[in-house]
Amino acid sequence: LPPSMQPSDCIKYDERISRSTHPSKHAQTVKHRYNLDNKKSDNFKNNSSLSDVTSEKMIFRKSWMEYEPFRSWLCEDPHDSHSIFCLMCDKSMNASLSHIYRHAETVSHQKVAKIYVNEFLSSSTHDLYLKARDKAKHHKWKYVWIVDGRIYVRKDDDIDKINIRSYDDLDVIRSD
Repeated sequence: LPPSMQPSDCIKYDERISRSTHPSKHAQTVKHRYNLDNKKSDNFKNNSSLSDVTSEKMIFRKSWMEYEPFRSWLCEDPHDSHSIFCLMCDKSMNASLSHIYRHAETVSHQKVAKIYVNEFLSSSTHDLYLKARDKAKHHKWKYVWIVDGRIYVRKDDDIDKINIRSYDDLDVIRSD
């Protein structure tokens, strides 16, 4: 960092910030630059507008769950009121609308969202579904889906559906 951007020059750079924020990241913040500008003008101690630049974290809002794109996967983090939790990715992040939109567009979230099952399945049924899906993909079967907790596969549009009830039934999924 250049000498003018050293964290020690920032009056607001205290123990709490130094433990939670890397100095180079802090030096790039609006608050740090604001502090430097005011310190240079010698009006810093008399200036009461510092409260205009805040670094307070957002708190989860239940109204965010009313948006249709977020309804199926967004919830409040039970351990931190300043965080949200993605049920699909099993990931916690800062509670802000911009973070929610940004997360929804990430590649990792999009991959999980493609195969998201909005049903309550037992772990054995879910595992059987994943195995059926992988095997069907390997053998180029067109459809794998779940209805009322039952797993179905179909090779093409003109072939009848097959109910997969056990791991032995996975043998019907093969290349012909």
